[in-house]
Amino acid sequence: MATFTITHVTRVDDYAIVQTLEGTDIGVGQSIQVAGLAQTGLNGNHTVLDIPTHRYLGVDDEGDWIFDPVEIITNQLLFADAGDDIERRPTREQLPGHKLAPGSSQLTFSRG
Repeated sequence: MATFTITHVTRVDDYAIVQTLEGTDIGVGQSIQVAGLAQTGLNGNHTVLDIPTHRYLGVDDEGDWIFDPVEIITNQLLFADAGDDIERRPTREQLPGHKLAPGSSQLTFSRG
């Protein structure tokens, strides 16, 4: 089982993205477990739907994902996650009413 530190999160139009500190060998269709992000509602098991290399902006009228063509962001994993939108932010930032402990936000991936 591999564990990666999550550095940033965002959720727009019921899709979430977590950014890891380093690159992963996680692929589309594989399962990940997110922990340490209870205040965002992103904790839990998720299936990776995309590994985008640009900033995620939302979903268009046809249901397609929209990405900023200019802003490159590496080490991202996109998955479905219904909930309120979360503007892209570092995981160690002060969240409403809570502060995450450094290093507490993590993603685990089990090969198999």
